[in-house]
Amino acid sequence: MLEKFQVISLAKRKDFYFKSKEVVEDPEAEEPVIYAGLKDNQQTLLAGLKPGVEYYYAVVAKDERGRLLPATEVKSGIPVPNAPDPSPALHSVVLEDLQELRFEWEYPLYKDALVQYNILQVAAMSDEVWESVRQDAETVKQQARLIASGQVGGGSLPNYTIVPVGEAVQSYANARFVLELTDYYGASSLSPLSAPRVLNSDALPPITDYWVEDKPNDKGDRLTVVWDHPIIFVVKTAMMNSENTKLRVNYQQNQTVNQTVKNIWFEFTDPESGELIGKIKEFYQDDIIVLNLPKGYDFKKGMKVRITMEGEPEIPADYAIEQDLIYDPDMLSLIPGKALYRNGRDVSRIYNVVYRKLMHSPAWRQVMRNTSFDNSLDVSIPYPSMSQKLVHGIAYAEGDSMIFRMNTGERKSRKLLPGDPKAPRALMSPIVDFVWDDDNEVLVSTSLFKGHAQDLHSKAIKDAETKISELTALKAEATDPEEIAALETQIARQQAIINAHNSDVVMHAMNASSNRGRLKEVLRAFDDYTRRQAFKVVKTDARGLFVESEPEMVDGKFTYMLPISNVFDTNKWVTLFATLLFLLIVVVFINLAKRGKSLYIRPIAGLQEIDNAIGRATEMGRPMLYCMGNGSLSDVATIASMGILSLVARKAAEYDTKLIVPVMTIW
Repeated sequence: MLEKFQVISLAKRKDFYFKSKEVVEDPEAEEPVIYAGLKDNQQTLLAGLKPGVEYYYAVVAKDERGRLLPATEVKSGIPVPNAPDPSPALHSVVLEDLQELRFEWEYPLYKDALVQYNILQVAAMSDEVWESVRQDAETVKQQARLIASGQVGGGSLPNYTIVPVGEAVQSYANARFVLELTDYYGASSLSPLSAPRVLNSDALPPITDYWVEDKPNDKGDRLTVVWDHPIIFVVKTAMMNSENTKLRVNYQQNQTVNQTVKNIWFEFTDPESGELIGKIKEFYQDDIIVLNLPKGYDFKKGMKVRITMEGEPEIPADYAIEQDLIYDPDMLSLIPGKALYRNGRDVSRIYNVVYRKLMHSPAWRQVMRNTSFDNSLDVSIPYPSMSQKLVHGIAYAEGDSMIFRMNTGERKSRKLLPGDPKAPRALMSPIVDFVWDDDNEVLVSTSLFKGHAQDLHSKAIKDAETKISELTALKAEATDPEEIAALETQIARQQAIINAHNSDVVMHAMNASSNRGRLKEVLRAFDDYTRRQAFKVVKTDARGLFVESEPEMVDGKFTYMLPISNVFDTNKWVTLFATLLFLLIVVVFINLAKRGKSLYIRPIAGLQEIDNAIGRATEMGRPMLYCMGNGSLSDVATIASMGILSLVARKAAEYDTKLIVPVMTIW
């Protein structure tokens, strides 16, 4: 199976870290190969097809009684990688005053296998001609000019780029561009032609200020990225009387938990004359207001609404949102237009795209694209719970031998040694990430097994020291200043590796008294750096006009946020008080009952009838039938019924009466 399929192990992280057994391929080798072995019941094995391997298929029908019908004729097939789907659109913009090209593109629906993009300048031609020639990607690339290239990471990396062109910017006004997407099999596809828009920088959306907040009252698994003040907009309207003088307006608020809107002002004006129709102050925010129209006003010509507000944190007085309310003859009401004006500028076609960056990765990855009707995004940062590893082979004991079957098709064996796991185990690499040393910018890895981890730690330091000695010798012989500077950079890099491996966090784990304690320190450090994230917000019209916000930095390094788990949810103090009060009442009455206090308990007729039914069955000498319903054992009603069943069974045993309890059998 391993030869024909690519097998991935998916296991709970605790099982992988604490239940893996050390499996050594050849203990007598100078550098023995060590694997982490897991049993089948400790993991889920996922198998994927390999390109170029022939697979055979047959269909077997099974009836409702579980009988298998004859199989169909066996068919075979060989999976072959397809070329990636082309990008639906490439958008290009020439900014004359900035002397640069800006590109933004859309990804196809299936994009996981994409690894690289290339932006090519091709000869001007009609779309019809391009459709006929773009199928031959190799010929097009030979005649095209490369403008920009980069990684796409399965479509998760930024889908835009800026190319400075200097004074030659005018020569690109009539150019044509295409986007080439390449997957990890080497196949590629070309997008439709893109003719650039020639604009100036005043067409760019304004750069947004944003900040990151820890989501309050949560389990430490969310951060909130906020880029604007609260957004309030009208969603629909309806007339409330036949005279068309009373208009009900429904509005919606988009704000974060830490933003509070105290008062909202709605100003309605005539779209033709600009005269004020009505002004409403909304202090009790129930998402509905009622506007009294002047007598004789023709509401079919529509109106404009301007929304201002005050709140905490302080909202600027000039912050305003405007909409057009347009009469729809089909709906017979005023509906909001598509345009949304914020401080006089239409932002309905502007998107806010949130990107995040992990500490150990140089890449920014897209989280979500949001409309201008949103002012924030809750980013989920879950605690890691699963471990995914490539399976290199299977090891099992056979007689007095240890058998290794590798995914390369190779079969190995050695003598079974004391301590070797005898049950079949999937073999995976025991190397795991440990901690990212931000000061030295080094990712430290370790092994699941203490002895192997100490060997890796010592080897990393020794290799770095050897490299420093070699580089120092080369530096002593070098005379070129540029060469000396390059060698000094390499020496500093090797010294950073040594410093990272000798850091307090690493040494504290390496000096742990037990391997379990060491792995707990590894997981604690791993969670700390993998859950720290930096963010940035990009404003874009999704057609090549975009601006990037500046990520928060301190001393030239990104600021990473870590969500903090809250012990108490401060929004539920009333619930806590009510629970404590209820417990106090229960404890008081239990103590009163223990002291002999006579307490009245209201009789329940249904429970009394159970005793009567048992007595009647005993007198008649007939058995009793107790039915718990048709639910499964996990249903709450069934579990509650079993408590009553225990009382009925006890009574039936006392009276020596037969009790029948039907159960449902599942095949």
